Amino acid sequence: MRSGAARPPLALAVACLLALPGCQGRESPGDEDHAGHVIPAHKPKDFPSAVARLRELDGQIASKFAEGKARSLVEDRTLPIALDIANWLPEIAADSDMPETPWDRVNASSSTLVESYQKLLAGATGGPTPLDASSIIKQAGSVISSLESALASADPAWFTPAKPGGQK
Repeated sequence: MRSGAARPPLALAVACLLALPGCQGRESPGDEDHAGHVIPAHKPKDFPSAVARLRELDGQIASKFAEGKARSLVEDRTLPIALDIANWLPEIAADSDMPETPWDRVNASSSTLVESYQKLLAGATGGPTPLDASSIIKQAGSVISSLESALASADPAWFTPAKPGGQK
């Protein structure tokens, strides 16, 4: 028997053990521990809250870029939080009773927002500021408007939390 034959399972086990602390240690005040994973305090509890929070943050982003104060969006964490929420949109929508077709639109909107916020974040952290920052901000605002429209036409029951025993 080759002595190297036992190494792949051992290497896999070591890699898994090293990955475990990844969910730990970067907690912020207000973060919640859920089944061994930390839920950041800025993660919205439901899809309507996520859309409302994105609208608020997007307004702050547009204002600071217009004032030439993009760097402050990183320092006060506005842009990183907006990027987090944009990344979480599909997951948050999936936690509701939203049907597949509207969820697909949310997923596509999420991708567009993530791309937009990543470009703006790169410029705000000392990278090259996108020459079209105002059009990127306008596009993000338009995507959020489409999310708001989808939310306004959605069945409110999609977002009603289940009561104990599985009833809504």
